[in-house]
Amino acid sequence: MSRAGLTSLVLTAVVAVSPAVCEACATCFGDPNSNLVKGAKAGVLFLGIVVYGLLLSMAGVTGMWIMRARRLQQIDPSGESSTSKIDNDS
Repeated sequence: MSRAGLTSLVLTAVVAVSPAVCEACATCFGDPNSNLVKGAKAGVLFLGIVVYGLLLSMAGVTGMWIMRARRLQQIDPSGESSTSKIDNDS
C-alpha cells in the first residue's frame, strides 16, 4: 500500500471514530415517545412472542413424546411392538 493510501485510511478511521460523527440514529437518539420508537418496541415484543412461542411449542411436543413413550412402555414393558409379536408367533 502506498503512503498516500495509508494516510487516507488512517484519516478515514480517525474521522469515523470521532465523537462528533458517532451519534445514535434518530430512532434511538430522538424522542422516546415518537412513532418510530413505539414501532421498534412493538417489533421487538412481537418477535419475542414468536420466538418464545415456538420454543415453548417445541418443548411441549417433546414432553408429549416422552409421556406417550412412558405410557407405551407401561402397556408393553418388553419394548416390542405389537407387529413384531405377531411376526414372531408365526
